[in-house]
Amino acid sequence: MRQQVEPQPLSALRVPQPVSVVQVQTTVTTIKTARDDADFQIESLVATNVTGTADYVTVYLVPSGGSAAASNMIVYQRAVPAKSGVALFDRENMGLLPPGSFLQALCGVNDAVNVWGYGYDYQGLYQT
Repeated sequence: MRQQVEPQPLSALRVPQPVSVVQVQTTVTTIKTARDDADFQIESLVATNVTGTADYVTVYLVPSGGSAAASNMIVYQRAVPAKSGVALFDRENMGLLPPGSFLQALCGVNDAVNVWGYGYDYQGLYQT
């Protein structure tokens, strides 16, 4: 008797990878580093202000071997209200980190803004 095994659809094999909570500083802070062998698609990225005073967050997509600069800035001084949060990336506005690149950020007051979220690693050609 011959048995046929149906492969799982690729979408069922995707496992979300966390972007751990990072306290952003007034100097550039690394939020996420993409693996050297995969793209990282940012599905959700949230900035939350843990203080009683409004602040901002600036986000950079830095290529491997590069540094944060105006040329790779993707979010500029996005307001983060006191004791509140804002979506930086979501399902309608996703980000993509190429292999070996960095997602970095800075804010106006040390430890005032936390950034966190999740995404997916992609290797090779992905079809849904």
